[in-house]
Amino acid sequence: VKELMEVSASLEYDEDSRTTLIDNDGGKIEWSEGDAIGAISADGTITKCVASSINGPYASFSVPTDTAYAFYPYSDKSIFDTETGLLSHSLGSSVTLDGSNRVFNDGENVMCAHLQGNTLSFKNLCGFLEIRLKGAQTVKHIALRNDSNLYDALSGAGTIDLSNGDEPKFTAGKDHASTFNSLYATCSVALSNSKATSFYFIVPPRTYKN
Repeated sequence: VKELMEVSASLEYDEDSRTTLIDNDGGKIEWSEGDAIGAISADGTITKCVASSINGPYASFSVPTDTAYAFYPYSDKSIFDTETGLLSHSLGSSVTLDGSNRVFNDGENVMCAHLQGNTLSFKNLCGFLEIRLKGAQTVKHIALRNDSNLYDALSGAGTIDLSNGDEPKFTAGKDHASTFNSLYATCSVALSNSKATSFYFIVPPRTYKN
């Protein structure tokens, strides 16, 4: 059993880096109960660590004392390569929007941090795509598709480069069998004619058109 130490976790920008989006609070995003990070030890071992306390944009986690990096959200399918500094990860191609205040694919805001002292300063690796809708209908499905001939992925497998210390970088894979040029959501959200409802999707970072 590895010895554990408690660390504090925060993010670079309080207003746009967390795990759960609260749409009726100005787009504020905070940690949620049950959030788990993956603590990466120097030998590449990944340990699941659940938040022990939460205070809005800050949370505490107990991680192994030899932790070097951490990532959110935890996945038991993620693998860290100590030689290349690459962490495998994936973004869901199909998500469920719960229809309440949280209106994006919650739990998939990919973030990474380099442990310094007893602080994990997480940084976002992906972007948010916002769709604003008005009307009298109830939205049941939203489908996004990229028609680019380059087949730029909207979801699926990718790697996170942790070799550059405090500047992690997420890159979507190029294999068509493991990446997808679509993103599909199911939900039940009643629209309003007077005020637009925002739907947020987590996507790989790059410039999007049309």
